[in-house]
Amino acid sequence: MTDELVKQTDSTLESTIATQDERKFFDQHKDEFFLPSLKLMQGLSPELESNKGLNAGDYFLSVREVKLGEEVIICVVGRRAHALLIENQKKSKESFDYKSPIFQEIMNTPNAKDQSIRSSWAAGDFLVYIPEQDEMCSYFPGARTARYIALEIMDHMKEDTNKEFRTNCFTLKSEIRSFGPTNRCQVPLVEPLKTDKQYFPGDDQLKSAAEIFYRPVRDEMSVEVVEEDSVER
Repeated sequence: MTDELVKQTDSTLESTIATQDERKFFDQHKDEFFLPSLKLMQGLSPELESNKGLNAGDYFLSVREVKLGEEVIICVVGRRAHALLIENQKKSKESFDYKSPIFQEIMNTPNAKDQSIRSSWAAGDFLVYIPEQDEMCSYFPGARTARYIALEIMDHMKEDTNKEFRTNCFTLKSEIRSFGPTNRCQVPLVEPLKTDKQYFPGDDQLKSAAEIFYRPVRDEMSVEVVEEDSVER
């Protein structure tokens, strides 16, 4: 019986492999269930090992596995608050409601020196459009060394901004900064972009990405409502 199964497996193995035309067809259709993340690579970023030519200081689009280089233009089209706790390389806690106890707990959790515990939070976790790639993604500057970027972006987008001009388009760059005698890392820099170009996604593209981006926010709100309703009065 075992030999027979092996023979049957060998004879049908070819049918499990996609043809070049089939693979090309599915590669052209993007998986919209997961929203890619825009990340600034550090010297120890795991993506450097699996992506040849990717270097610290480069911006990288996860899920799509695309190197964007040292500069990238973004168009901000959405925002949510976000707090994330990583323990031993795995997501431990997460919240999108800055008033929730979980959000406050994450904010007050110190990072471990060995990076086994990392607390990230920011007022701005952004839904952005990358016009040069025609891609929607999230950009979460939640690290302690990047958190100021969220406020800088939000200040430029305010209707009553005190900046030179109001915009939702920016160029992201980076530079190496030292934090203490031994710690150095890449930190993001943001330059407001004043342009006549129409850097904005299509309606269907924006609607699909926004649905994914705000889904966890709505889910957390639903849980909180259920918990409040279940309290005995």
